[in-house]
Amino acid sequence: MGKRAWYKRICPSGMLPAIQLDSNIITESDDILWALETEFGPLYKSLKDEQVMPLRKLERQLFSAWCQWLCYPSRSKEEENYAKENFERVAQVVDNALEINSGPFFLADFSVADTVFIPYVERMSASLFYYKGIHLERSHRVSAPSQMV
Repeated sequence: MGKRAWYKRICPSGMLPAIQLDSNIITESDDILWALETEFGPLYKSLKDEQVMPLRKLERQLFSAWCQWLCYPSRSKEEENYAKENFERVAQVVDNALEINSGPFFLADFSVADTVFIPYVERMSASLFYYKGIHLERSHRVSAPSQMV
């Protein structure tokens, strides 16, 4: 199913995610977060905060490990195992980051760091289950931020 007509009127390219803010269409995730922070203030901590920056980098590492495992065909069982183990290693680092605080969030309260992870973790959970038969939420806390929505 294609994009709805109302959405195509707002965002002719059909790109996701997208927001319209002050009659400007913004389609890149980081640009959307920056625009929202500029307009409404930080969500608990700023995107530039010293606690948030390493988490943003960690999200990119998790995304990269997921994409490497899922999007690039393995030429051997060894390559498949390496890609899976690499994803598991990075997911464990994310789990460790979540365990620093007692709640389900990366920081003491729901923050922009959580919003950076949520859409990717949702995509990872669905695709890993569909393509690899892996239940991310059964083996990793990394799925915890996605359970907040």
